[in-house]
Amino acid sequence: MSLDDVIQIFRDITIHENDYASIFENDTLRFLKKLHDKFGTVTSCYCFFRKGDFSLSKCTDKFRDEFMRNSDWLKFGFHAFDPETQYGTSCIRNILDDYETFYEKMCNIIGGGGV
Repeated sequence: MSLDDVIQIFRDITIHENDYASIFENDTLRFLKKLHDKFGTVTSCYCFFRKGDFSLSKCTDKFRDEFMRNSDWLKFGFHAFDPETQYGTSCIRNILDDYETFYEKMCNIIGGGGV
């Protein structure tokens, strides 16, 4: 899975929030669950806060409980604000601000255990 794909998980579950009964109706999450169930894998996915016209601010929190129930093996971390963001040594404040924005929103979406 490429870095761009992780935020697409959140776009997909938001678009299909009224259709999906489970996060595992998403193709990527279903695949990762099969790996976990068969081999016991623990997966960490690193995510942008925004890509194109979608950001985590637009993401549903409908599936928070299910993400929390699977947080022992399914984790999400911060990659960068968006695909165009490049951090350097002179922008420590930007990194911290972007991380805090990401972390706050992810806690709303998936609960605190999976971040």
